[in-house]
Amino acid sequence: MQIFPQNLEPVTMKMAKNQKATLDPSKISGRCGRLMCCLRYEDKVYEDLRHTLPRKGSVVKTAKGIGEIVNCDVLQQQVTIELENGSRVHASVSDIIDRVREPARQTETSCDHPCEKDCSRE
Repeated sequence: MQIFPQNLEPVTMKMAKNQKATLDPSKISGRCGRLMCCLRYEDKVYEDLRHTLPRKGSVVKTAKGIGEIVNCDVLQQQVTIELENGSRVHASVSDIIDRVREPARQTETSCDHPCEKDCSRE
């Protein structure tokens, strides 16, 4: 006799986004019409692994030089770094010697002024 879970915790689109899955619900829905349960089970692993990676935009130092993180592969624990000379290299998290600078936090302006140029009104 098979036993199925009685309480299915919700699966969110945020989980799909964290796992870089397609955001088209029809492609990540199970036979039941709900988002696939595996997204929920894998989400904790992705969260933990993601926190070990430097964020996009971080400046890091490796044996090949200093550069900015332009892409991350969570499962492989690898990053793509654009070095100061413009070349791109792939590196493992263990290849990062130092984190030179974290990316600046993006702030949204709260200006409602309908101007076409940058304005100082906030």
